[in-house]
Amino acid sequence: MSTDGDKYFKTVQIVPFSEKQSDWRKWSLKFLANASVRGYRDILLGKVVVLDDSVVINDTTEEGREQVVLREKNRKAYNALILSCNDEVSLGAIELALMNEFTEGSAKKAWENLLEIFQPKTMSNKVELIKEFMNSVLNDSSRNLDMWIDELENIRKRLKEVGVSKTDEEMVMHVMNNLPKEYNVLVELLKNEMDNPHTTVDLSKLRLRLCARYQTMQQDLNKTVKD
Repeated sequence: MSTDGDKYFKTVQIVPFSEKQSDWRKWSLKFLANASVRGYRDILLGKVVVLDDSVVINDTTEEGREQVVLREKNRKAYNALILSCNDEVSLGAIELALMNEFTEGSAKKAWENLLEIFQPKTMSNKVELIKEFMNSVLNDSSRNLDMWIDELENIRKRLKEVGVSKTDEEMVMHVMNNLPKEYNVLVELLKNEMDNPHTTVDLSKLRLRLCARYQTMQQDLNKTVKD
């Protein structure tokens, strides 16, 4: 039998955070997706302005009624953040968004505080992400190549978030230079194609060609096992 508390959690659709740095990106994406459905994503990201408590809202005007709605959405967004976190660090960051101007909490400020902790734009974080990207290598030909490129794309996105861009060309070069020997023949063929000024090999095309090679290797492996 479900309790009132269970029903409440289902209604507000809480997205729990594990408090792990490695889970931040996945959790933040899900939380923002849920926030978009709930109508308060733009408040978290500071795309709309919520008037603080010192401003008296005239709810007889259209603008005033809109601000009343925004204040309510801010309250819901702030509470959703609190309910999503259990660790002291995250809750502490959210609690710092309780201010005289926002006695029930500023969702925007709470989100910014969490970003400073789990997605800092510091030089050390940039260095670590660049290192993670450079050290990402496909050592084993039996490993799913598509998943490896997905991991690279995720690191690329995280780098962009801290101000470091990786072009498609850089991605292509990294992938081609960090494959196991089973891909050597295809890589040499691709290099020759890239030397042709009338031929372009972008990341999506490279991915298709490499994945086709991976599938062929998997099929050959399965045949060998059966024989």
